Amino acid sequence: MNNRPLMAVFGAGNIGRGFIGQIFSQSGYDVVFIDAVESLVNELNAKGYYPLELVTNDETITYEIGPVSACLAQNQEQVNQIISKADAMATAVGVPVLPKIAPGLAAAFAARKASGNNSELDILVCENKLGAGDYLRSLILEINPDLKMMLENKIGFVETSIGRMVPVLSEQERRDNPLLVRSEPYSELPVDASGFRGAVPAVSNLKPFTPFDFYHERKLFIHNMGHAVTAYLGYLAGATTIAEAINRPELRLFVEKTMRQTAQALSEHYGVEYNQLEDHVQDLLSRFANIRLGDTVSRVGRDPLRKLDTQDRLAGALRFTVEQGKQPYHLALAMAAALKFDAEGDPTAAQVRDRISEEGLDYFLQNHCGLSGNGQLDSWRDLITAQYDFLNTI
Repeated sequence: MNNRPLMAVFGAGNIGRGFIGQIFSQSGYDVVFIDAVESLVNELNAKGYYPLELVTNDETITYEIGPVSACLAQNQEQVNQIISKADAMATAVGVPVLPKIAPGLAAAFAARKASGNNSELDILVCENKLGAGDYLRSLILEINPDLKMMLENKIGFVETSIGRMVPVLSEQERRDNPLLVRSEPYSELPVDASGFRGAVPAVSNLKPFTPFDFYHERKLFIHNMGHAVTAYLGYLAGATTIAEAINRPELRLFVEKTMRQTAQALSEHYGVEYNQLEDHVQDLLSRFANIRLGDTVSRVGRDPLRKLDTQDRLAGALRFTVEQGKQPYHLALAMAAALKFDAEGDPTAAQVRDRISEEGLDYFLQNHCGLSGNGQLDSWRDLITAQYDFLNTI
């Protein structure tokens, strides 16, 4: 008789297979992926495992992750059966897809309730959005208000901070092996301790912490911001990959100073020892330099419109740093570089360019980036404009 606990993962993509599936499978869980791509579901069921390459500049280690199975997200009856029996869950579908899976989750939770399974079920919400757990809960509740008590008392929506970098493989690699995933070895997964309704799963990689805003903002304002700054400066410098960009000494030094500015602000705001954040900065810089990941400047810089939004990694980091009384000079130039990002095939880069042309840069910085409302932000807006004008001359 199989006594292994069951982990259901919505999304069999890079994070689902490249991180969550691995750490739960290696901790003794049977992992079942729920995905909308029929060919991927069929391949996972046919093989019962998938290859995961963990790469550094020195070596590649390949693991066979299994046993795993998969279910087509459109097969609601089977999804209901899986969720009714699940001991843990995760979503790793991307924020824009959460509204699309919410109806299926609402139906599955209703089926779990009807089955008589009253045990707690915690969902690791592995999405890159502040408040992603509350957002997913609200989507489900809107579909089925009768689930209110269950969602409050029995279903835990656990915020996470995904730090592992899992780049997209080339088309040829995906054709050669559609199940292959490649990532860095980094495997720490901070989770919001207050989000659990049941016991925290016995998975050593999970790092329960509260208040969790610190980890959210550490990820967004140091990791995501530093990654994006590397991409935007690398693009202007003609680099193709993130590793190529960060391995240029002048770019590495600039990115390092930019990340330190937000690290100092986070240290003061949350009362966390700065040395802990400095270690995190240095670790990230080394990880960005991982040549074997092959992560591209165009992928990491993609969607600058979102990344320049008021609460996101660039404008959000600048506003947060200013609020802590710091002087984010490097971030100002980084934002100017992001405004110049125009990688081929990136639709929102064209939108940024068109909006600046139609509305004016000052209006864009005030209304899209949120850099208005006090004299301090006005001065930083002026500096970004000056840096942007300078970049137009070179």
